[in-house]
Amino acid sequence: MFDNAIHLKTNDLEIKDGHVFVKHHTFKDKNGFLMIYSPLCSHCQSKEKNIDDMVTYMCISSPDYKVAVLDGDEADTKEIIQALGLQKFPTCVLFYLFEVINC
Repeated sequence: MFDNAIHLKTNDLEIKDGHVFVKHHTFKDKNGFLMIYSPLCSHCQSKEKNIDDMVTYMCISSPDYKVAVLDGDEADTKEIIQALGLQKFPTCVLFYLFEVINC
């Protein structure tokens, strides 16, 4: 699922003072888009082509902008989900120079 996006794991994210930061090396000094999804969610599955198309477009037009996904069903993602105040899947957030901004 989401073959063209960068798949993050919980250890690629960090919570500091209630804020979530992307600490994966690929995102150093980059901005981007993060979708937190559930592989079993039909709404998430329906977004797969859109996300893959967006990744392809962004890689061509803006190499400084990254697109990533995080499997929200993984047991160790609960703390991240709570820190972001997420209520449902899929949820899309932006990150700006490492900090995740929940819009």
